Amino acid sequence: MTEVDFDFELIIIKSLFSNEVVRNKVVPLLDEKWFNNDINASKIAEKIIEFYTRYETMPTITDMRRLIKDKEELEVFDKCISIPDSEVSSQYLVRRN
Repeated sequence: MTEVDFDFELIIIKSLFSNEVVRNKVVPLLDEKWFNNDINASKIAEKIIEFYTRYETMPTITDMRRLIKDKEELEVFDKCISIPDSEVSSQYLVRRN
């Protein structure tokens, strides 16, 4: 078994694009303040929120790449997307209380 070393903020972003259960539960409540450890992740979350507010749907990866103009921000987004789906596919990533 290999050790996984991804920041939680990046895992959240990746989950929004690859885990429908997480996406459906998290996107309506998403807040860029959750991402205070990484300014680029916060900006990515802000773009997701703005897109969702405007279109009432989650942006696609292609949409996000068009929205992101900053090189460092795009690098963080690509790092998020490169996280293996298996790392964010757990049904326990988001629990109902």
